Amino acid sequence: MAAMTAIGPCYRCGRPFEFDPKTVPSVPVDPQTGLPPDLGGDAGRAVNRPVCPGCCRAVNPARRRAGLALWSETDSLDNLKGQDRGQDF
Repeated sequence: MAAMTAIGPCYRCGRPFEFDPKTVPSVPVDPQTGLPPDLGGDAGRAVNRPVCPGCCRAVNPARRRAGLALWSETDSLDNLKGQDRGQDF
């Protein structure tokens, strides 16, 4: 059985990319305001929005300076191989 993958826009840059919903770095965002709860969005309405590997690389220096956990900079599909990824490698 193949793992589930999704295609959606990156929260930060808006570029569509393919990802594993279980492992992709994500930001909780209030769909009504478009803001994360810490910037004024409602945490009760927040849904997770994926962040692409390129944007993770771009924001990790600021996260490091702020003492926050770093986001994975690799494709969330890198751990899936062969049929699990939907391709025959």
